[in-house]
Parts: sequence; structure tokens; C-alpha cells
Amino acid sequence: MMSRLYDWIVLLKFRVDNVASFLTYINFAMLIVLATPNLNKFLAGFGIVIPDFLLAILVFTLMIVLVFLAGLFLDLKVRYWQRLQTIQNSRNPQITEILENIREMSGRER
Repeated sequence: MMSRLYDWIVLLKFRVDNVASFLTYINFAMLIVLATPNLNKFLAGFGIVIPDFLLAILVFTLMIVLVFLAGLFLDLKVRYWQRLQTIQNSRNPQITEILENIREMSGRER
């Protein structure tokens, strides 16, 4: 009974995690919209005047590009998902047992 409850909780968490990244973009977009007047006042101090709507679009576009570049870096250089999978596999008792069995079997063949 408890195992099914734990599986259900993990499944709900998995579904929320899948959507969380999209909510982050929406949250950041709302933050940009609210901060645009203050950002415009700051830029006006340097003699830069940009309409609020254009500034919001520019900041949001810059954010999307920076997120893409960070994801590209994590994928190509850090190999984030492969490293995460390795850590998850090392903590999974079934996979650990399978790997030990494979090592024993390959050791016997030699």
C-alpha cells in the first residue's frame, strides 16, 4: 500500500517538474513586464530611451537566448543528462545489482 502511495507521489512530482520550466518563463515574462518602467528610468539616466513594449520584448528575447546558450553549454560541455543518469544509476539498487552480475559474468568468461 505504501509503495503505491510513494509511486503516486513521485508520478505527481514528475508531472509538475515537466511543467515547471514553462512556468519559469511565464514568471520571468511577468517580472519583465512589471520591472520595465523602473528599467526605463534606469536607462534614461544614461540617455537611453526605449519604449516600454519594445524594452520588454528585447529583455524577454535576451532571456530566451541566454537560456538556450546555457542549455547548449550544459548539453555539449558538461554533458549534464549523462552525468545525472550516472548518479541516478549509482543510487538505484536494481541497476547496481545488474552491473555487478554483468561484471561477474564477464569475469568468468575470461
